[in-house]
Amino acid sequence: MIPGIRTTPILDVRSPGEYAQGHVPGAVSFPLFSDEERAAVGLRYAKSGPRDARLLGLRFVGPRLEEMARRAIALAPKGELSLYCWRGGERSASVAWLLEGVGLKVDRLEGGYRAWRRLALAELGAERECVVLSGPTGSGKTKVLRALRERGEQTVDLEALANHRGSAFGGLGLPPQPTDEQFGNELAVLLAGTDRKRRLWIEDESRNIGRVTLPQEFWAAKSRATVVRIEPDRDRRLRLLTEEYAAFPREELRACFERISRRLGAVDTARCLEALDAGNPALAADRVLAYYDKGYRRSAECNQAAKEAAVFRTGTKSPEEIADLLLAETDSHNKDG
Repeated sequence: MIPGIRTTPILDVRSPGEYAQGHVPGAVSFPLFSDEERAAVGLRYAKSGPRDARLLGLRFVGPRLEEMARRAIALAPKGELSLYCWRGGERSASVAWLLEGVGLKVDRLEGGYRAWRRLALAELGAERECVVLSGPTGSGKTKVLRALRERGEQTVDLEALANHRGSAFGGLGLPPQPTDEQFGNELAVLLAGTDRKRRLWIEDESRNIGRVTLPQEFWAAKSRATVVRIEPDRDRRLRLLTEEYAAFPREELRACFERISRRLGAVDTARCLEALDAGNPALAADRVLAYYDKGYRRSAECNQAAKEAAVFRTGTKSPEEIADLLLAETDSHNKDG
């Protein structure tokens, strides 16, 4: 198990900027120093040595020690908590000393966030049996994954972790995306909770999901996975896309079309915008789907795994019916093998 996945509250005592870049999932930001204070202490250390740096740190922290202690007590109703800094050094030791002084039981994460992060990266690249669910835009792959999970399969929804659906329209209605580092942390924790002896279903994604880049370790592991491709009828794909996106404000949809206007072309962009203004999102979806299908075909032609994928022409089947079909076929293949 990755260290840091604990039942007790866990505090990240690094600066707010360090926390925002990446932290142990579930950890509470509990900074000993602000970003500016941390920079000042580091500069003092470099110029005058550790004693002067510690004295400066005490000047910063002294007035708020009581506030920190009271907050920690409120965060740890059972009187126990874990904490970490970057390397498990002076910052975590100082906060542990304070909190133990007011009666809390404190467990410091050995090696700090740096050690935890190293193990998280190892988890991302670990060998496991993966099945990549592929299919053109509008195939409803996320819904199929959900149906597989309801049938007891292990799944990872990369788009949910990234807060993005993967296309130029993928950020609509979703919260801001995490940093690459935090995405990797969240994914590592999720993977650590799966059984490596059982298959894991993941949706096919490019290296980037919106502005999030898949970790190299996981990308390499994904490239070794079995790929299965579903191909619903085009009319069904259009209906799914229209259902998913038509309810968003027109101006937000217009901005998405304009974002890909150079690749979509001036004529098709204008037609899509006219369709939106006329209250016909299905027509706009039809035109943009042709654009995405071209990109999908080019990608498949360059991807050996995609060329070797088992293809399931799923017509108008529901996500639940597709999940049953995939399970029946993959289980039959495994028995034959």
